[in-house]
Amino acid sequence: MKVGCRGSSLSLAQATLAQAKYGKVWEQSIIHTEGDKDQKTPIAEMGGKAVFCSTIEKELLDGKIDVAIHSYKDMPGVKTEGLTVNVVLPRNNCKDYMIGDITSKASPTVGTSSPRRKAQIENMFEWVQTKDIRGNIETRLAKLQNGDYDAIVLAGAGLDLLNIDVNQVVINNVPAVCQGIIALQTRTDDTKTNELISRMNHYPTYFDSQVERALLERISGDCHTALAGNVQNNLLIAEMFLEGKHTGIVKIRKGVYNRPEDWGYAMADKLMEILQ
Repeated sequence: MKVGCRGSSLSLAQATLAQAKYGKVWEQSIIHTEGDKDQKTPIAEMGGKAVFCSTIEKELLDGKIDVAIHSYKDMPGVKTEGLTVNVVLPRNNCKDYMIGDITSKASPTVGTSSPRRKAQIENMFEWVQTKDIRGNIETRLAKLQNGDYDAIVLAGAGLDLLNIDVNQVVINNVPAVCQGIIALQTRTDDTKTNELISRMNHYPTYFDSQVERALLERISGDCHTALAGNVQNNLLIAEMFLEGKHTGIVKIRKGVYNRPEDWGYAMADKLMEILQ
């Protein structure tokens, strides 16, 4: 079985975690995506999250690899025809962390390229300004150290997987859809591979991911969508910023929603109703 992933230290750590869960040797292929090659252009200008997935997905569709490993939060809202995610690993730390100092200046600069994080940070800390930042975790920390930013925002899952120990403060915000989840993507019709990896699936995380993905899909989320959504036990928590409007934080209990899609769609409809 041949498995493809990006070449960053975080992607390689995710692949190592997945292989340990699989329990057998597999052939690993490092794939350099457009997002990896261009470290300067803002993600939104490059077409959004797809820049980290499209190259790997093409390798998968062409049969050059059998499994693609992704950070689920980086996958676009629209599914690629012929491909599926039937397996996810147990959810890692899904919190965001502020690294740096936003208290010693009148208008500190916080580095993040995520529309969701930008909207949340500017809403929570009115005295800060946000600025795009590119690069892997190590590169971003180096930019902070060099004084390019007063603070940066990083996902806890990445910090934990790479065992990075820095002074950090948890941000009390709603995480991105599927943040902290590692997804294994395959060809829909590849019965052999799908059966081989099926036992790796962590069903509680998979159910939650399908709720959150349904929310993203219903909103038609793309690179410009400032949408947050996270399932915590039997509670779906979400918020959305759109054209200067903010839904506030909205919560919907699982209640009668037995299908994850129905629960996610209900939240999406509620958010859009508030923003009308």
